[in-house]
Amino acid sequence: MPVSGPEDLEGADGHIEDAASMLDSHLLCHADDAGFYVPLPFEGPLFLAEDTIDGAGMVGSSQGLLGELIEIAPLIGVGLEPDTSLSDAEASRLVQDGGGPYAVEQITWLALHEACRASIASGHAIVYT
Repeated sequence: MPVSGPEDLEGADGHIEDAASMLDSHLLCHADDAGFYVPLPFEGPLFLAEDTIDGAGMVGSSQGLLGELIEIAPLIGVGLEPDTSLSDAEASRLVQDGGGPYAVEQITWLALHEACRASIASGHAIVYT
């Protein structure tokens, strides 16, 4: 399910800006270098006192993030199984491809997807340090 390029996402900028400004996206409303995703399901990210939690006080849900990753997968050319799982073959393709217009997004998606799965299965948080 390759995506041909950014032109396929024309008009998506408004959706991205709306999601970020609503502060309800676990993916968009989280620091990319600090903070936590915890393996508990809750609607939007939690906003705690900035001085108590790294990452500007934002805490995301591993389940919430996984749901958002599943939703955006087809937009960046990630093929999921009908049950929304990721096959080993597709994961291998993402690692080995590395050349499409969304290569960085795909490998980042894969790392976050695997972190969410491990977090939910083990009961441990995803911690950015």
